Amino acid sequence: MATESSGKGAIVAVAVIGALVGAGLGYGIAAGLRGGPPGGGPGGPGKGGGGEGPPPAGVRVAEVEAPKLRVRFAAIGRLEAVRRSVLTAEATGTLRELAVDVGDALDGGETVIGRIDDVWARLELAAAEAELAGAEATLDQARRDLAQLEQLLANESAKPKEVKDARARAKAERAALAAAEARKRRARVRLERTRIDAPFDARVTRKHAEVGEWLVPGDPVVEVVSRGAVDARVFVPENRINAVARGDEVSVLVEPLGERVRGPIVAIDPSGRNRARTFVVEVRLDAGGGALKPGMSVEARLPTGRKARQLTVPRRAVSFSPHGAAVWIAASQGGGPPMARAVPVEVLFGTGDRYAVAPQAAPSPLEAGARVVIEGWERLAPGRPVKVVNGPPGAEGRKREKGARRAP
Repeated sequence: MATESSGKGAIVAVAVIGALVGAGLGYGIAAGLRGGPPGGGPGGPGKGGGGEGPPPAGVRVAEVEAPKLRVRFAAIGRLEAVRRSVLTAEATGTLRELAVDVGDALDGGETVIGRIDDVWARLELAAAEAELAGAEATLDQARRDLAQLEQLLANESAKPKEVKDARARAKAERAALAAAEARKRRARVRLERTRIDAPFDARVTRKHAEVGEWLVPGDPVVEVVSRGAVDARVFVPENRINAVARGDEVSVLVEPLGERVRGPIVAIDPSGRNRARTFVVEVRLDAGGGALKPGMSVEARLPTGRKARQLTVPRRAVSFSPHGAAVWIAASQGGGPPMARAVPVEVLFGTGDRYAVAPQAAPSPLEAGARVVIEGWERLAPGRPVKVVNGPPGAEGRKREKGARRAP
């Protein structure tokens, strides 16, 4: 039995060490593997092993609080693109160029997706420009004729009817010029629309046409989805929908990645449209450089109207790593000096400048009134003595606090 217990202890120790390495906290790992505290032999710092332990690490701490907060419930759903569009041809002709493929990133207003044969559009534009030049010359002649007749009428050498007719001709030529200008603009637009541009930042998800195909306006060319942000569309039961509101911050677990991200509620469907009597709630999330992809399954924690006590810690007390989140506590045992201890936690949701958290294992020393390290935890290792430093946070702490507030 002793051997079995030792084996389990070794597994737990390796798991804890792996988590610490992921958080960038490798101090004292070698000593832990030897079976003793950092810097000392089996007898502890400065005892028996001939070595001296590390000096106490100066840290700043804050208390764990347990205010009454709205209880959160889980709602499942999936990630959807903020915008999805099928880009179509706007001109008639042969598709001469298709410069993108599935998965390519597009920059809105800059990336040229494809080009349709523009020979007929160019000919139409040339004809419109020639027609416009003729209309301008005709109008110029009509104006000169009118001016001459008005001068003759002043000298009583022309009839009033001749002047009236000249004015009518000049007016008609002005209208003809306006029509020629409109035809030129139309021809120019048709020429521009032989080029298919990306309407917004997106990625190509499907191609509907290939080079050489004859297209008419409305024929699909490519399908794209927006990039830079995604929406978590989750389904909320009818008895919970009135407890959520636009702007509420929501914690979303992206199940395939095992990552938890946060974002605001941006839309709530006012009508339940399925037999399950659920309502769609959309949570806007940062796509994480493309890691979050439409179609991934998610679980969101949404607030309810009921309140209960939740453990909360300052945001800058939580260290995030690929292995999860953790906080460091400074606790004394047997009247000795405070020692560092890492406590794995689940971050439930954000509330102001604090996180609501839940310990990953029970029993846990994380409780209301416990002291968590808010500055200096990057220098800690399990069992290292700490020295609580009072006073305002230093420049390093303020910088980390600012970064933590931007973190999800």
